[in-house]
Amino acid sequence: MTIIHMYSTPVYTDNFICSPDIEKVCTDEYEYTSGSPKISVRKNIISDKALEEVKNIIKNNFIIYLKKLSIKNNFKFTQSWITMNDKGDMHGFHRHWNTFFSCVYYVYSEGNSLIFRNPNFIEANTNYELNFETQNLLNGSTVIVPVKTGDIVIFPGWLNHCSSINQSEKTKIMIGVNFYLTNSIGEENKLNYTEL
Repeated sequence: MTIIHMYSTPVYTDNFICSPDIEKVCTDEYEYTSGSPKISVRKNIISDKALEEVKNIIKNNFIIYLKKLSIKNNFKFTQSWITMNDKGDMHGFHRHWNTFFSCVYYVYSEGNSLIFRNPNFIEANTNYELNFETQNLLNGSTVIVPVKTGDIVIFPGWLNHCSSINQSEKTKIMIGVNFYLTNSIGEENKLNYTEL
């Protein structure tokens, strides 16, 4: 017997420890709502010289991700930001609008998770609640990805996700980046071609 995982959502993970001079960048202004993370006001943080090593790690891993998906299109960095979650903070479910792919790099994370809402879980398109013996990738409504310092996660920007509540005494620091297409999409000899 075989169960085919149809319509999977490609999420890439790896780990690269680097030492960005985050202190220089963390002096930025932040937006803050109680219980939510502090989010940098500046939305092009990855262009900062202090983050050049992180930018290269993200770029190289994004190229690997695209190759694994056999995507030939060109992409560029669009928005980038820093979030800081103090103890008790979390980031609720959200998606990244007007972006193709998103990436998060954990400068510091201890005992935290990135939680994805499964768009294809078995109950998603029914009007029934089923009783499961155990939750797994085939039947769960969420997928929990534990994250630690140095983890990089790349995923489609439309995929709903949230962070777990930071239980650590230390502040969780994450750098986020969005990607969008450059040049063109489609094929010139077909009716699907568009220059960007």
